[in-house]
Amino acid sequence: MILSIILFFATLALILLIIWWLPADYFINDKSMLLANKIQNPLLYKILQILKNIIGAILIILGVIMLILPGQGVLTILIGLILVDFPGKKHLLQKLVAKESVQKSLNYLRKKMKREPFIFYKES
Repeated sequence: MILSIILFFATLALILLIIWWLPADYFINDKSMLLANKIQNPLLYKILQILKNIIGAILIILGVIMLILPGQGVLTILIGLILVDFPGKKHLLQKLVAKESVQKSLNYLRKKMKREPFIFYKES
């Protein structure tokens, strides 16, 4: 019971940190290699990339669990997908953030953190 409460708040804090950290144009910008642009040491980059993927996978698993239990399941899965590297990632993220409810949730959190809202791709 205590572990689930700790995990809930830790996940929430991590989600908020990632939403705060992402640039407003993340969902429309093809330059998603933010980590690669800032780290020059190849070993450090690889270690951080592995950690990022592990944290992303954990968030995806927790998000799926939160679809059944109380919590922000879809938002947690979305943040996990943002962190994990895999082919077709951008396309899947575009499909997930195409939902107006997801966009409103993300931008509500950005507004509360005094960050500019995310810009989303609009299909015509």
